[in-house]
Amino acid sequence: MITILLIRGLSRQQGHWGEFPAILRQAFKEQKITVNLAFEDLPGFGTRYQQNSPSSIEKIAELLVPTLAKLNNETGQKIHLLGISMGGMVALELARRCPEFCESLVMINSSVKPVSRFYQRLQSRAYPAFLKAFIHPSMRESERQILKISTEKYAQDARLLDYWLYLRENYPPSRKAALNQIVAASQYLAPIKKPLAQVCLIASKRDLIASHHCTQNLAKYWGIEYYLHPEAGHDIALDEPEWLADNLLHFVQNIYSISFPTI
Repeated sequence: MITILLIRGLSRQQGHWGEFPAILRQAFKEQKITVNLAFEDLPGFGTRYQQNSPSSIEKIAELLVPTLAKLNNETGQKIHLLGISMGGMVALELARRCPEFCESLVMINSSVKPVSRFYQRLQSRAYPAFLKAFIHPSMRESERQILKISTEKYAQDARLLDYWLYLRENYPPSRKAALNQIVAASQYLAPIKKPLAQVCLIASKRDLIASHHCTQNLAKYWGIEYYLHPEAGHDIALDEPEWLADNLLHFVQNIYSISFPTI
């Protein structure tokens, strides 16, 4: 059995993974690999919505260390970390801080200093939607704007918007928490060397928020390869969950040298 800890990004929570966890479990099950998926929310969001959010990635990660340590102790194995967007930064910091608990690190559509410019980390075409999402008095319109820049396939999906609104109503975030997360993400510096031997970087070419060049730059900085989907948006777990699950499966295969049967 392997354990993967999944972490979402800016102003999002574990409910925003949608159908991806089920698809990921099925991909591993088909190859007769037992996978345990664990989830964490960042302070200020989801199950932690009543907590204050620190304004640094280091302090946010510090609050998640007990979860990582607990998973390591319960399973007797090192944990695979998977983070999307700002969640990738938090996963990176966890791996840097606690390598003894971590088997691998996967960062999806993440961006970090000093390898990428500010206009790559938050592209100008995303500014209007970000501003509307932050200040609009209507929760529905705020979520609509986030959906608009997060996905290529589901930008106009009313059912998904309803679900996101349901998550927001049941786990109400604060603007202060979102602002603190923005400050934290904008200041975080990547380590010169990758924190673990096993690191996987994934990007979407049609990401409207963080340019795929951010992942490309980080891969070059650390001297590793990266995966690029040519059509997915920022939330690749929503746009292309099967593709993402398959690449994660192959990443794990390479770590453990598992021979999978040909499909």
